[in-house]
Amino acid sequence: MQNGRIEGFLNGNENCNYDVYIGQSRAMGIVSGASRGNLIVDYIPDWIEIHKGDKVFTSGLDGIFLENIPVGVVENVRENYGYLSVEVKPYASLGELSYVWIIDRETPQLNVLQDEKVIGAPKQSCA
Repeated sequence: MQNGRIEGFLNGNENCNYDVYIGQSRAMGIVSGASRGNLIVDYIPDWIEIHKGDKVFTSGLDGIFLENIPVGVVENVRENYGYLSVEVKPYASLGELSYVWIIDRETPQLNVLQDEKVIGAPKQSCA
């Protein structure tokens, strides 16, 4: 929320950073921007093997996206000062936005006024 309005960022925006898993080994990395229509994933440990064609999915560990949302496919791998960076061709075209999904992961709370005190109901999980 920014000034009472929902604020969202598209893939490739410098403010759009989230964790992903890459390939069968589920190597972790962070989407950190875009270049030539591809997403850039940085901070992948350099001892893990990443190959062109590996599939990239959200990890769900950052609390931003749910786990296993398909992001794209690895196009290029390069070493970058002790870690790996990869270019990922996104499944969704960055230039052809037709709709977006907004997922509210907050658990609703019920507040009850009683004798001028606000009592919050305990948070419950949604199934």
